[in-house]
Amino acid sequence: MMLSNPKRFYSRFLEGHVGKLHFRAHSHHFWPDVSREAQIAYWDDCATLGDEKWDRIFSETIPKIQDHIARILGLADARQIALAPNTHELSTRLLSLFLGRGGLRILTTTNEFHSWRRQFFRLKEIPEIKIHQVDAASFPMTGTLF
Repeated sequence: MMLSNPKRFYSRFLEGHVGKLHFRAHSHHFWPDVSREAQIAYWDDCATLGDEKWDRIFSETIPKIQDHIARILGLADARQIALAPNTHELSTRLLSLFLGRGGLRILTTTNEFHSWRRQFFRLKEIPEIKIHQVDAASFPMTGTLF
């Protein structure tokens, strides 16, 4: 499924970074406009629900997310979708897919989030895992987005 104009979903960030290329793939990536409304809705839930907000998150929000992702991926069981609360757990889950397989190769950059970088340095100690880091300084930081 190809979107005709993905820029329309990122208008606030694009307005704030006119003429720049952006390659950061972690918490500094551009957020879609709808994320602002989601943050405000979450704030309002916290204000009205307090600690009971977790009931709503686990009973309504997470199942909706799982259903949506499962539909996109064509999965029969949305419970196959597991969400991770932080980068360390996400990377551990991803890497666990390759347990017991030889010759794992990972392509990354020198500008990764700190917890990824720490894990990559440890993974280099395993002979069957090869990690290639591209120097992030070699990417131009000006230009046109999209």
